Amino acid sequence: MKKSKRIIAFNLAILLMFTILPLQIFAVGTSNELTVGRSIEFTGSNDNSPEFTFNPASSGLYTFTLTAKEDYCYANIEMQKKSGNYMYGLRLERSDKARIRTEALSAGTEYIVSIYNPNDVYYTLSVVATKCQSLAIGGSVSYSSTGNDLWFSFVPPSSGWYVATSSKMANRISFLREGDEYFTESYCEGYTSFSYLTKGNKYYICLDTVATGNGTLSVSATDSVVFNEEEPFISENDYLTSATLGENVVSLMRDYSFFGCKNLENISVDSGNKKFSSVDGVLFNKNKTELICYPPAKSGSSYTVPNTVADIQYKAFNSSKNLLNVTVPASVKSIGEHAFSGSANQSIYFEGNAPTVLSADLLARSFDTSDTLYYVEGKSGWTDSSAYDSKAGTWNGYKLKPSGESTQKELKLSSCYPPKGATNVKKNDSLVLEFSEELSKNPNWLNGGIHIIDRKTEKEVLNIDDKVFYSLNGQINGNKVTIPNAFLKLPQSTYKVI
Repeated sequence: MKKSKRIIAFNLAILLMFTILPLQIFAVGTSNELTVGRSIEFTGSNDNSPEFTFNPASSGLYTFTLTAKEDYCYANIEMQKKSGNYMYGLRLERSDKARIRTEALSAGTEYIVSIYNPNDVYYTLSVVATKCQSLAIGGSVSYSSTGNDLWFSFVPPSSGWYVATSSKMANRISFLREGDEYFTESYCEGYTSFSYLTKGNKYYICLDTVATGNGTLSVSATDSVVFNEEEPFISENDYLTSATLGENVVSLMRDYSFFGCKNLENISVDSGNKKFSSVDGVLFNKNKTELICYPPAKSGSSYTVPNTVADIQYKAFNSSKNLLNVTVPASVKSIGEHAFSGSANQSIYFEGNAPTVLSADLLARSFDTSDTLYYVEGKSGWTDSSAYDSKAGTWNGYKLKPSGESTQKELKLSSCYPPKGATNVKKNDSLVLEFSEELSKNPNWLNGGIHIIDRKTEKEVLNIDDKVFYSLNGQINGNKVTIPNAFLKLPQSTYKVI
């Protein structure tokens, strides 16, 4: 009887072992560590997401292949740094039997490879180092495509904007910095893509599902950032300082119309564009009835909205770095969500009746709660509306103050020193300008700058905008402006001030 019990126990152990073992079968022992050239076999389960580790011996591209031995491959390959977030800079190819994912990985970093949502079939997982052609400025490489992804490497000689151009159409052309979890912000237009790349880094360029056949790829540096897709996605780019909308652009999604481009100073529009226009670096619709984007880093502390504008759009002035005073003409009828939010302590001067706005108690408010709104007494919709709180001195929850009629007056130059025709001007003389009204009441007196022109060449030699004004220790006293040393760096000549 004792012998029989031992046999039964032994048979049960064999049964348990064969019940558990097929869940994960490895090619070498029971390790779940991936190495180049080594395949791992395992059985999938809808309730289980197997994980494997991979430590690349050298930095570079690696391709992971997950193959289902039978049936359709429903699983996906997910990756993350052991101490980081999931990697979204992936390229994942699909077929009935396989999933193929290529990543740019760094030596000395441990990665977790997860198999997400595997069905109940046998799988093989393998990884190989991926070789790719390298690109250099001024040259091009040839390729032959079967319709899948193609990879190339590039090391920029200096930091700046670069354009990759393919002779064959690709679904997307992307830049991936070696070791990054995300693709570098890039803008693709089918045959071209451009991105800001930094010196000292290695980048991989992926042609996503490029058209079949033979083609070439080249990379060049550029100083001109031109968006020419029908609906480009432009946002959250710290390197963008100047941009142009090409003639093919027909629309901008509201969260992708330069929002978050905190260093953007200027926006221009191709003259052939039928939907957009630009004035002094500010973006409008074609007939200038909608103000779309005031560049966040545009110079100047004051700005007057053109009197053609009826609508100030969503986030139009959002997060403006330098802007302190804005004059809004009577033509403006509505101001959109977050139009002025993110730009604290601004003064907004309204010349007409109150426009439609979103109140301060809403998450999607029109202004920052620290802003002050100024209105012209006698205009409707301000203190005569239910939105006005006389005790708090607020309108729609925003601070409201009367500005008098001064915002409607035209600022005129009354006198200038040195006077017209003066011939004894010294380099250390001050430029003194006297205006028709007190400048403290007119926020736009320096809008566009004070220009000193060489009369012989008719070329501007100095533009005293607000930045230059304060750097020269300019002073404002009532209706008088004094600018010390305005002529200090000017050669002997004949000048005029406008």
